[in-house]
Amino acid sequence: MVDGISGIRSLAEYLNIPYTTFRGWIRSFSANAKSLASGFDALTIHLSGNATNIVTPQRTWCLASMRSILQAATNFPSAYGQHNDAP
Repeated sequence: MVDGISGIRSLAEYLNIPYTTFRGWIRSFSANAKSLASGFDALTIHLSGNATNIVTPQRTWCLASMRSILQAATNFPSAYGQHNDAP
């Protein structure tokens, strides 16, 4: 899930949140991964013209889509110039 930490319980402890709360978030994310990935891909295509490859399981596709949108948004010229050169 996060580099260097494996398992839901370990990550919940690291984030200092109850295990049951984190487990619910994971279940919700898993149930909505396809819709989330589709939305992230649509925005990535709009910003960069590129899309992620559809991968299974859908959670993996969604995480790849989230990485793509972050990269596309980072490389997108801002109103202040290239690469977020805000005053």
